[in-house]
Amino acid sequence: MSEDNLASENYWKASEQKIPGSTRIPVDELKKFLDNKPGMVILDLGSGEGRSTQALKESFPEAKIVAFDLNHKGLEKTISDVSGRVQGTALELPFANESADGVVLCGVLTNITDKDPQKAVEARKKVIKEIARVLKPGGILTVSDFNREHNLSHYPVNYSRHELITNELGTIAVFDPMAKITFQDKGDKEVALLAGSPYLQRFAHHYSTDELTNLAESVSELKIVKHSAEIGTTPSGNPIDTIVATFIKSPKEAP
Repeated sequence: MSEDNLASENYWKASEQKIPGSTRIPVDELKKFLDNKPGMVILDLGSGEGRSTQALKESFPEAKIVAFDLNHKGLEKTISDVSGRVQGTALELPFANESADGVVLCGVLTNITDKDPQKAVEARKKVIKEIARVLKPGGILTVSDFNREHNLSHYPVNYSRHELITNELGTIAVFDPMAKITFQDKGDKEVALLAGSPYLQRFAHHYSTDELTNLAESVSELKIVKHSAEIGTTPSGNPIDTIVATFIKSPKEAP
């Protein structure tokens, strides 16, 4: 599987299925660090059908909001009152170095998965590196995604059993709900065989705070400045824990 497909195949399968956004759009975090002023540029990466783009435009009416997505069908549904609608892959962002004041990733990293977990990790790192490249010194990245640290109370997930299918701790297997597949009546070997099930739709990765922090800080000048655990919803409407994290790109040192 090519690197382009690593960041796109699972995510855009989800997009085509019209899975609704289920994590909070982190505009409040951006507003704490960025002023609404003309000329400011905010990139909405993985904008889908524009739910987050709309919220950004309402919160930063003077800024240049750019919707970016691999799925052209989603971009076509995005509001027209934005500075740009760009189709492409987050593995190679078509934006100049140090050109953005802010970047939003809302429910995007969860879908960068692969049957080979090392390839998935490398793809996630590449996306973060690209974001750090296009952010200005002092620029802000806000991430809103699924959190595996607290969800035992809201959305019980046996991650160790999902790992038998996905080969990565924290990555779950998502099956067609009509198939009503459960693990309770199956041994580990039976669960592992579900990796070949025709009802397996995609993988989704849930992050811990440390994992998300290390992902960003180990490959870029990004440093975490704030994070919080919140309640979101799954595509089926069930409550699930999410994480909202804010990173800042280190300012350039004075000569």
